[in-house]
Formats: sequence, C-alpha cells, structure tokens
Amino acid sequence: MNGETDHTADLILEFRGADLEELFSNAARGMLGAITPLDGIGERAEERIRLRAPNLGELLVCWLNELLFFLDGRGLLLVGYDFEVINERELVARASGEEVDLSRREVGTEIKAATYHDLLVEKIEDGWIARLLFDI
Repeated sequence: MNGETDHTADLILEFRGADLEELFSNAARGMLGAITPLDGIGERAEERIRLRAPNLGELLVCWLNELLFFLDGRGLLLVGYDFEVINERELVARASGEEVDLSRREVGTEIKAATYHDLLVEKIEDGWIARLLFDI
C-alpha cells in the first residue's frame, strides 16, 4: 500500500505490484490491514476462490469484495494467497487465514465495499498500479 486519502464517506487506497499476483496480494492485505492489524493472523483455514470478470479492474473489485464477504459474513480473515490462475479476466486462488472476532480486535476503518468509482488498474514500467475507492 502506498497511500491513503479520505474522500467524504469513502477511502481511496493505492497499491502496486511487480506482477498481477503481487498487485492482488498487496491490494488484499492493504484493504484488510486498514480494517484490522494483520500481525499474528495464522493460516489455519483455507478457502478456494474462483472469480471471472469482463476486465482486470472488475476482477480486482470482485476479489476484494469476496475477501470482505468472508470477513463480514463468516468472520474469516484471509491473509495468505496462492494464485493458481490470474489474468485479465479470471482468478483462481487458495486463500488462507483464520477466524477472528473483530469485536475483540483493534479496528481501524470499517470498509463496506470496494467500488468501481474512479477505479484505476494500469500496467506501468516496473509493474502494476491500482487505485480504488472504498465505501466506508
């Protein structure tokens, strides 16, 4: 994660990665780390995630919202990512983490969703950059 900017009831985060795996990992850990510290989270549980989208930007938004679904819906904080497939339109990954009780943890920003508003995913000279606006 490279930066954080407040925008009314939204949060803008920017992520970088040398390749798509690193970009998607950094985006996931950056978003989840804004919610609660990731230190000490084990990898006791594993979920297989399969996503398809019409383009890379939408795939990134779907990925982040899927991780929020696991956290909000099942209390599962997924912090380790092993990508089997990742390209412009498809992602298959094993994500690992553990169950957490956010009421017993330090909580920073309560992120509701990644949005498509002002979404940027771009190939740059030394890798990839993404900028997303999150609904908080």
